Amino acid sequence: MAPRATRPRSSPEHPAIARTGRSRPRRRRCVDSLMSINAPILAIITACVFSTACVQVEDQEAASKGQPQQLSAEQEKQLFRGMRRLLYADDSLAACARGAAGSLALLDHIDDMDPERKRTLRDFLVNLKTAMDLIDQDDLDGAEAVLSPIDESQRNRDYLLIWALLQMKKGDLHAAREAIMFPLEDPHNGELESRAELQQWALLRELGGRIDDRTEKRILGVIVEIAWDRSVIVAGFKDGSARFFVDSGQGIIGVTEDFPDEIAMSARTLVRQGSALLGDAVAERNRDWPEPGYVRMALLTPGGVRVLRATVGELEGGKHPASPLWVRANELLGRLLEFYRSTE
Repeated sequence: MAPRATRPRSSPEHPAIARTGRSRPRRRRCVDSLMSINAPILAIITACVFSTACVQVEDQEAASKGQPQQLSAEQEKQLFRGMRRLLYADDSLAACARGAAGSLALLDHIDDMDPERKRTLRDFLVNLKTAMDLIDQDDLDGAEAVLSPIDESQRNRDYLLIWALLQMKKGDLHAAREAIMFPLEDPHNGELESRAELQQWALLRELGGRIDDRTEKRILGVIVEIAWDRSVIVAGFKDGSARFFVDSGQGIIGVTEDFPDEIAMSARTLVRQGSALLGDAVAERNRDWPEPGYVRMALLTPGGVRVLRATVGELEGGKHPASPLWVRANELLGRLLEFYRSTE
């Protein structure tokens, strides 16, 4: 039996900390010029116009002065690859559990939390990290002794990730799958954020769980990757969240409520358009970046990732089956840029 858990609304970017109170992202101007909002993606690629504190990497000295650290070319590439990986929300159970256990390191960056609540959360996160360390040492009984006494009111999605890994290590795949399914089935949980839901389904697949035909064909997100002068990603999800990244280190992230309704609407429209193309897409065989001049469109479903590929010219010509999806991706990107302008 999986332990009872409370409402999990953790973000794949910050597993436990996201539940404790989120401040609005601070935005920094990265270049002086902005392209026209109505321009197609190809015209906007060279702008690389915005970034957020969530994406910007800072060293301690620069942070103390309120100045962003200058990223090296290799750091920019690493940042881009890392943000791309998070978009797909299909990390392994071991990686997710370690991410949950690593949330303790993020706690000190939260300033607007009640001190008593912060102490309680710290104790909880220390237990998660201790249990994860014991699992890594193959002390499974010791890890269970740490996790089992934790109060039911604290057994959130992060707890369940580590509990599921423990059960998998013990060979009890049924208990591991039950822990992973809990956030998806508990009526008290409400609707998970799209990427959190995608991650749960990916973990269920890893554990050999079955997904019914209707569920596995639901599209929860669309990622459009463009290989042009610059590598660019724009993504929209069913919950209305959106992302934009450039390989030079710039990008924009945030939860749905951080953005105007128009962006959430555009993200959902992108997903609906992707649903119409599910029959044309093929199961993902690899996650290689598209060749120069090509666009890779990934449809994210509980059953896995399905992919369409086309050249920019084919999509711009309007006759390719995925051309309408390309148009919607342009619209989403344009609205993200418009939102950036409005915050200056």
